[in-house]
Amino acid sequence: MTEPAKKEKYVAQTILGVVFPVLAASIELTTGFCRDTFFDPLPNIWSCQVFALIPIANTMVLYGLAHPTEKSLPRLMLANGISIGVSAYFSLTFVTLLPLSMLGSLIGIGLCGLTPFFALVCACRLRTRLLKMRSNYEISSPERLGSLGGIAGFLLLLPIGLSALTTDVTLNWIENGNVEFREKGVRWLENYGSTSVLAHLAAGRRIGYYSWGSSYGLFDNWNGRSSVTPELLYRLTGRSFPQLDQPTWRSGRPLWNPFKIYTPAPRRGTEGLSLSESVIDGWADGDGMVGYLEWTMVVRNDGSRTQEAVSTIQLPKGATVSRVTLWVNGEEREAAFAAKAKVTEAYQRVVRRKRDPILITTDGLDRIQVRCFPVLSRDHMRFRIGISLPLELESPTRAVLPLPFFVDRNFSLADKTKHHLWIESRGTLDLPAKNVAASLTRDGKNRLEARISGSELPNIASAIKVSRQDISTVWNAWDETELPVVGTLKDTAPGHQPAVVVLDGSWAMRSRWDEVLGLLENAPHVRRVFLANKDVQEFEFDTPESRTRTLQSLRKFEPNRGRDNVTALRTAWSTASRIADSRIIWIHAPQPYALSTIATLWRPFNRSDAPGLIDAPMMVGPNVVVDELPQLKSVHSVPLIGKDSNNFWKRVARIETLPVELVQGSPPAHAYQASRHLTRIWALQHIHQELDKGKEWDDLVPIAERYRIVSPVSGAVVLE
Repeated sequence: MTEPAKKEKYVAQTILGVVFPVLAASIELTTGFCRDTFFDPLPNIWSCQVFALIPIANTMVLYGLAHPTEKSLPRLMLANGISIGVSAYFSLTFVTLLPLSMLGSLIGIGLCGLTPFFALVCACRLRTRLLKMRSNYEISSPERLGSLGGIAGFLLLLPIGLSALTTDVTLNWIENGNVEFREKGVRWLENYGSTSVLAHLAAGRRIGYYSWGSSYGLFDNWNGRSSVTPELLYRLTGRSFPQLDQPTWRSGRPLWNPFKIYTPAPRRGTEGLSLSESVIDGWADGDGMVGYLEWTMVVRNDGSRTQEAVSTIQLPKGATVSRVTLWVNGEEREAAFAAKAKVTEAYQRVVRRKRDPILITTDGLDRIQVRCFPVLSRDHMRFRIGISLPLELESPTRAVLPLPFFVDRNFSLADKTKHHLWIESRGTLDLPAKNVAASLTRDGKNRLEARISGSELPNIASAIKVSRQDISTVWNAWDETELPVVGTLKDTAPGHQPAVVVLDGSWAMRSRWDEVLGLLENAPHVRRVFLANKDVQEFEFDTPESRTRTLQSLRKFEPNRGRDNVTALRTAWSTASRIADSRIIWIHAPQPYALSTIATLWRPFNRSDAPGLIDAPMMVGPNVVVDELPQLKSVHSVPLIGKDSNNFWKRVARIETLPVELVQGSPPAHAYQASRHLTRIWALQHIHQELDKGKEWDDLVPIAERYRIVSPVSGAVVLE
């Protein structure tokens, strides 16, 4: 055989075994065509590195054949074996796409799918050359090295494939088996399954290894199985899609853990939404025990499509929304207040036409939900929420101005985004925080200005102190056609009731578990502690010895996975219902999914003698358990999102009472005349009282419309 002929064949094998693999990997990593259309053949750095062995090994062999030496032959046989093993593995991965790749190659788009097969043929041809080279040098038996290299190359990726196969079999149990097999499948996934594979499937993507042992081919549906639900991912990992590891470079594969199959970014919801501006300005009347705040926000959309901004805001106890404005084409538009169903229908009708509405409704006691649509791509939406609120009484001469804050949102809030705080009062104002400036206005009022970082707002929610005179009676008349509203200060000394604590054992609680234990150490009147773990665990807590044992056990516990809090709450209710005048305190992480039926809580907590439920979320996030409960008067919220845990038990003790008792009547001569917002606060209380008496919602809507407030029966909507 002549030397030119050898070079000609080596040129062809260089193209098939070196150039094609490099091109195929580069195209896939930069465009993600196969990943987005069929499955992800290179889901992590490890698979990329192993695939790179194909062109590297073939290059070594081609160079060795061009410059043959006796010493290099064993090394070349080993490299060739690795190339054969890796090429065989990726050929099996692409076998279901082989017919489509062959058809696509006719128009130049199927060569990437054929690359593993070309590389396998090339490596086998090179092996023939190496065997011929061995006979020329009369070397005894390096063939064994080639076999070992082939086995090693195949085994480099086999564990990932076997993990995907295990996931496939288990999903069949969950999807097609009876109750016993479904539970067995979930347990198996917890121990042996690949949650990364599940994350790909739930996001509508596959990895190449998953095609083994399944019948998915050219004419099958490439979407995720119905059993690969976000709820299942949450149960296995304790994280929802936004909390899972996200891509950090264009191909979507982080660089720091080569063995992990990283989850693709979610294709739903809120990519690019952020709060770009936030201003809270208002005033506090310490003598009248009332305040008013206006929270102006700008939500920006840097994403590529129009989106809806949704948030849940925790209001101060007894507060109500009394004004909503939206900027449309640079002009402010005021909201209309009407029945809750009516404003919701109007919002949905305008959303379908993609106009500019904002909708605000209650979302449980002392919470509102804010929905804005459309936030256009590369644009923003500006709106303002006015809040009428009662102050909290700290002492006869000192009150607290509470602030609203987010408990859930679908837009980001970076620390660099500052909340601009601007409060005025005739009494002195005090806020123990950084970047606070105090001054006097021209009319002699005290002014407090501060810049609070995005995540710090809950930390100062009860930190603004307002001086006041020792006034016991306040009043306000809305107009001359009705009786004034008279408020009388009452004793709000904390009254601790017996408590049963439910602790969420989910993964997200890890970051604040020590803080939870600190709360329990100082907990007054706690009788029992229930832990939502793999199964619900009950701990005694009513004696010094049992408290010590329980705290020791909880210190050894490490929160993990997603836990069933509904079952824990139901179990705790059974215990609390046997303790007179008790309440349940639920301390938990975000609850994006419920792992058992929430409706089983409706009847227990709706009973007239039911123990109250204190909802205490530890961080910002969704809570489907509370959201799907009816608006029950026995359910209250005392968030632990900020760092004000020292006052937690005091806030719990006062949660069911307001410092001022409001009634309609004639004020005494010495009473202090407060703002009209006092009447709005009374109107909200009156609606709650009438609902508790069984009055129909429609009969109470006129009250909300008259005083322009958001209540359980009414909402606010701005339409373009």
